[in-house]
Amino acid sequence: MYPTAKPACCLTSVLLATLAAGAAGQTPVPQATPSALPTDPAALLELAHQVNGFHDPGLKPWHIRATWQTLDDQQHVTDQGTWEEWWAGEKKYKIAYKSADVDRISYGTDHGTWLVKNTDKVAWQFGTVERLIQGPVQIVRVVPPITLDSRELTIQQGSASLLCVVQNELREDGEPVKVMAANGTARPLELRYCFSGDLPAIRAEAISDGGQTVFNSLIRFQGQYLAQKIRSFGASGIETDISLDLVEPLDPVVDADFAPPTNAKPISNFKKIAVSSGIAQRNRISGRPPEYPADARAAHVQGTVVLQATISEEGSITSLDVISGPPQLQQAAIDAVRTWRYRPYLLNGVPVAVETQVNIVFSL
Repeated sequence: MYPTAKPACCLTSVLLATLAAGAAGQTPVPQATPSALPTDPAALLELAHQVNGFHDPGLKPWHIRATWQTLDDQQHVTDQGTWEEWWAGEKKYKIAYKSADVDRISYGTDHGTWLVKNTDKVAWQFGTVERLIQGPVQIVRVVPPITLDSRELTIQQGSASLLCVVQNELREDGEPVKVMAANGTARPLELRYCFSGDLPAIRAEAISDGGQTVFNSLIRFQGQYLAQKIRSFGASGIETDISLDLVEPLDPVVDADFAPPTNAKPISNFKKIAVSSGIAQRNRISGRPPEYPADARAAHVQGTVVLQATISEEGSITSLDVISGPPQLQQAAIDAVRTWRYRPYLLNGVPVAVETQVNIVFSL
């Protein structure tokens, strides 16, 4: 699963997690009983997409709250915050985002989306929290002549096993689409979703750029699988730990709680979703590779530049911010990524803007 040193140790821990119950409406996930999961990889992913997370509009009203913290490669906490959502329908919800630099609440109504913004800045962690809790299994759609090669793979971890769906994107000539690093090396772009036992509950995700996520302490709520503890590792060594602290039915639903206050402002074209770096990379269709700065190469500076990018409905880069990386390499990464173009990301057949991370590896 392309592990770095830290994620490799933590992939095993996902199999040792204790399944626990919590607040009202939650039930612990039982021990797996023999059952027939789909043997077709695409069918298994479709099933996992349906039963993991909180994105089904047919669910009854709910309230969830999660806390998160980001750690650097030395395990120092660099940021932390809270994400909370009250949901009573696709046009009746409220989401609160809070951290040291962010304090905003968005309201979904019949008259569009409204925002109360006290303090705000780019905070990619909130998109990560939303995706990993609400939609941890993403379905990749490709546009011909690109095709998708999906297969099942069993990985043994001690006495337990993981059933994984492995996906590679293939070009028209049958060769895999590859991830190109700044040093000119390339490797096939690969995405893995892994499930334990005979349950379609997501337990691990891995991307060929080195990113990994493990899902622990599973519960079921309204028939959906949810992880109460999530650890996500980026290719650069940045770790995001997520704790789902509260999951409960929203009963009764009080209409006044979903009414935007007088200081809320309407937002046009607000629909934007977060996708993993691997999924976004699959949709990349053009753009030049990064050029290694001569002065950085001479000084033997190397490392990974992590960027936060917004991709428009048309597939162009509309904003780009540096999250981390050696300062001598950041501008070269930005200059290259600004030239990149993507196939539009489709949500229910409609192109939407996305937020994602881009990892540029400079290696000597």
